[in-house]
Amino acid sequence: MNALSETRAPEGAPGRPPAADGPPVVELSLPVFKAASLIVILAVFSGLAMSFARPAPFPAAGARGAAWERFSDFGRLDELMRDPAVVLLDARIRESYALGRIPGARSLPADLAASGDPQAMRELRSLPRDAPVVAYCSEPLCPLAERLAGILAAEGFRRVSVFAPGFDGYLDSGRPVEEAPDGF
Repeated sequence: MNALSETRAPEGAPGRPPAADGPPVVELSLPVFKAASLIVILAVFSGLAMSFARPAPFPAAGARGAAWERFSDFGRLDELMRDPAVVLLDARIRESYALGRIPGARSLPADLAASGDPQAMRELRSLPRDAPVVAYCSEPLCPLAERLAGILAAEGFRRVSVFAPGFDGYLDSGRPVEEAPDGF
C-alpha cells in the first residue's frame, strides 16, 4: 500500500454500517500528513510575511493625512469642468480612453504611472502642480483613479480629487462623451 491509497472500510467496521459498496476511505500515512501540514504552515507564514513586506498603500479618501478626496456629486463635476484650470485625468488604460472619455479628459493610465513608464511620468510632471486635478476610472469599484490620485499626491499635487462614479456613471447620467483623437 502506498502513502496515499484508497480503500473501502470493511463491512461491520466500528462506526460503519454494513454496506456492499460504501464511499471510499482515504488512508494517509504519517509522513505524507506531516509534509502536507508543513506546506500549509509555510504557505500561511509566507502570506503573512508578504503582507508585511508590501509597501503601505496611499491613504484612503477621508483618512487622516489623505492628500486627495473622493466625490460623487455630478453637480460638482460639472462645476469643475467649467473651470479651465481644472485638469481631468482618465486613469483607465489607453484603449478604454480611445473608446470614449469625459469631455476634456487627458489620458494618464494609473498602471503606467505606477510602473514609472517614462512617457506617463513626463505627462504627469508636465501638469501644473497648483491646478485642481480630478481623476476618474471606469466605475466606483475600480481602483485606478485612487492609485493615480495617490501617485499625484506623492508627486506634490495638493488639489487632487477622485470622481467616484467614473466613466460608466458619467455615461449612465446621459452626459455627452468624446472619443479620443486618432493617435492620442
